[in-house]
Amino acid sequence: MIGGRGIRALYPDETLPDVYLLTPEALRLRGAEAVIFDIDNTLVTPNAPVTEPVARYFQSLHEAGIRTFFVSNNGEERVRPFADALESGFFCHAGKPAGKGYVQALKILGLPKEKVIAVGDQLLTDIWGAGRAGIYSVLVDAVDPAHEQPFVRVKRVLEKPVRAVYRKSLKTVENKGKRNS
Repeated sequence: MIGGRGIRALYPDETLPDVYLLTPEALRLRGAEAVIFDIDNTLVTPNAPVTEPVARYFQSLHEAGIRTFFVSNNGEERVRPFADALESGFFCHAGKPAGKGYVQALKILGLPKEKVIAVGDQLLTDIWGAGRAGIYSVLVDAVDPAHEQPFVRVKRVLEKPVRAVYRKSLKTVENKGKRNS
């Protein structure tokens, strides 16, 4: 058993091209009161500071009453300034795909997992960690895969078969739906 939801913990509940499609309205429709984000290649290129579009996006979330939080494998020197600039809580050195960072985030937010969505760009860290904690997960495309560190590129290669099985499972569900229509 992989944890959380078994092998399903590796699969996102949803996939989107980028975080900006998770508008406050879209989040409310999903029942979310808070969003837990990864940072690098989910919101900005690796090691980049907060950008103006990200700052505006977070402002729109906060104005709508959506709380934000970061769970990152990075150290405090990377995560704290980013989180502080966006008025968000954080948990660093999370050890993803372990679910402990997500569980800690839920405690700090004071919310049940059903009211939180986790967003990230990597299956084997962000999505698996959220899945192990039982949190609804959204996989987004990497902001800039060309600037990833070598170990992340290795993880991307390892993710390919998992993504293929995931896509196949989606097609199976779609085909069943068409037959039942």
